[in-house]
Amino acid sequence: MKQINLFPWREQEIKSKIKQFILIWFGVSCVCFSLLFIANIVIIQQIKNYQLISQRIFFKLKNSAYKIQEMRKLKYEKKELTRIIKITQVNHYKLRKILEFLIYLEYLIAPDIFIQLIEFYPPYFILIMHSSTEKNYFKIIKSLKIKNKYKLNVQIINKAKDSLSLDFLIKMIV
Repeated sequence: MKQINLFPWREQEIKSKIKQFILIWFGVSCVCFSLLFIANIVIIQQIKNYQLISQRIFFKLKNSAYKIQEMRKLKYEKKELTRIIKITQVNHYKLRKILEFLIYLEYLIAPDIFIQLIEFYPPYFILIMHSSTEKNYFKIIKSLKIKNKYKLNVQIINKAKDSLSLDFLIKMIV
């Protein structure tokens, strides 16, 4: 029987398998590199999008911090205005009561009584009065205490010996 030399055929088959392996390996490497490149591009785009989003959020936070500071200032101003309004309302009430008192005092004045306003501050005012008789003095004080439920401080300043003239000071606290 003749001997057949299969070595060249095997060599050729091994070379073709090596070529095939190299082609497959090259193809798989190209696919992997292209996938890595595409993934890299996608990741870079995602990072850019996230950076844009974070910059927008930072800008909004920066603007909102300014607005929050403005709101705090407005809240403080609102408290101040509310306090001023309350004080004004209280003072208005006191002034109205003082005006009512002065109108009532106008009805009490007789021709022989002289009244002068000395001090006026919204919680109180001081009047100085001159009466020709002690009877008029007691009449005015009695009517003031009956009509007004405010604190009245009455102080006689000068009393004539003959009881014909009397100076007195009235301090009314509203």
